[in-house]
Amino acid sequence: MEKKPTPVPMATNDEIARYFGVADDLRRALMTALGLPRRRRTAWSEIWVRLGLEPVQPDEVREHLMLGPQNRNALWDAARVAEETGKVADTVNGRCRRNGFADGFPRPILDFSGKTRLWLPLDVRAYVEPTIYGDLAAKVRRRGGKEKPPAAAPFALHGTLQPLPPKESAVSS
Repeated sequence: MEKKPTPVPMATNDEIARYFGVADDLRRALMTALGLPRRRRTAWSEIWVRLGLEPVQPDEVREHLMLGPQNRNALWDAARVAEETGKVADTVNGRCRRNGFADGFPRPILDFSGKTRLWLPLDVRAYVEPTIYGDLAAKVRRRGGKEKPPAAAPFALHGTLQPLPPKESAVSS
């Protein structure tokens, strides 16, 4: 008997903003560009489809595809990828511009007009430490040549894709 997949949790607007590393106003524009609702909780599976992944993922990789504890799985920008791989951000961006991924260097999962790119942390970790993360990253189900998600409107990102600082908790007097 085939095991049924665990239901995918819903991502809040704050979690989505942290996942993509954008402020709330940019989150709304990003959600519109990806064809997702701007003002409600969204299933992680809907986000995955817009990123080119299958909506149903094996249980062992699901946590790596969501925000995760301490926001450790937020998508990484070129600077963070460069830091993790020991390369310079210009080299990372240059590989993307030239499509120079011959040595197994991970491809960005999201590319905004050639300037801003985001990577899945699991892909980068698998490149850096293939013995630890390689098998896990290989289990991620990608859409490949299958039906593509609905085309998103052109999206120019103006702002930073750095992780947002934690919200300060209100101190009661």
